[in-house]
Amino acid sequence: MSESNALGAKAPVTPLGEPPVIETPAPPGHPMLTPQHVSNLMHNNIAFLWNKTRGAPWREAALERAPEAGAEEHAIRAAHLRPVGHEVEGADHHGAYRRAAESISHREGKQHTADQVRSVMQEAGRRLFPDEHRATHPKTGEPTHPVGRYARDAWNAARYGLVMPAVARQLIYQRATQPAAQNNAAPSDTGGGTMETGQ
Repeated sequence: MSESNALGAKAPVTPLGEPPVIETPAPPGHPMLTPQHVSNLMHNNIAFLWNKTRGAPWREAALERAPEAGAEEHAIRAAHLRPVGHEVEGADHHGAYRRAAESISHREGKQHTADQVRSVMQEAGRRLFPDEHRATHPKTGEPTHPVGRYARDAWNAARYGLVMPAVARQLIYQRATQPAAQNNAAPSDTGGGTMETGQ
């Protein structure tokens, strides 16, 4: 699936520029899961996907409707940019959406509410990570689909300072928007596996 088909956006899109919130890598061996770090990651993930959805034919309709109560998991997946799991208890998703709405409004010169941003992200999360991407192993709970495993491994690499968060973000998006045939390799028996770099 091409980038223009994944979220329905017309490529190319004009980038927002540098991440709205500064992200720094962790020293090797020291995972960064402080509340502020997680908040910054979620904020920048939302801004990243907001940029990717510009020009999508469904976005105006999403902006005009209230967030769906039953679609909150999609908004959480979008905020963490992974189809399953995020290992962060008590993450302030509402705060991340408020901050993202403020910075997006400031950068675009047009007011967007947190609910509008959340509604767009619910649809973006639904389109970027379809049901098959959210498959997990029944015993371990680990992701079994290649996209889920890739997202898990990319964020683990970012947590330990092996890659910058912006790199992990772009790699996950590229992997999730690949043609289905490339993303449907047979899952391992335990839900394990490593991030493939394509090198």
